[in-house]
Amino acid sequence: MNISELTIDEVLRSEDIESLFQHGAPENEYTPEVQGILKALALMEEQDITEERLIAIVQSVWVRMLGPFSEDEIEMRMPAFRKVAHRMLNTHS
Repeated sequence: MNISELTIDEVLRSEDIESLFQHGAPENEYTPEVQGILKALALMEEQDITEERLIAIVQSVWVRMLGPFSEDEIEMRMPAFRKVAHRMLNTHS
């Protein structure tokens, strides 16, 4: 299972965790986050990519690129992180 750049980009744009597109953000708004997730995945063996690990990667990249966030703000985003990770693992582009 290989999670493509296209898949990551499509999922992040469609989920729009920060609702940036509602405020007129450009289509490539999440490109740095896509690249961060890709880099983290490249460091892992394919068989080690689980949904829980992918959630942790998305959360880590999100906090680094869009944070800082309080613990409450991270907790508020966790359902979205879970949904994004699930969709990335179950979408094949």
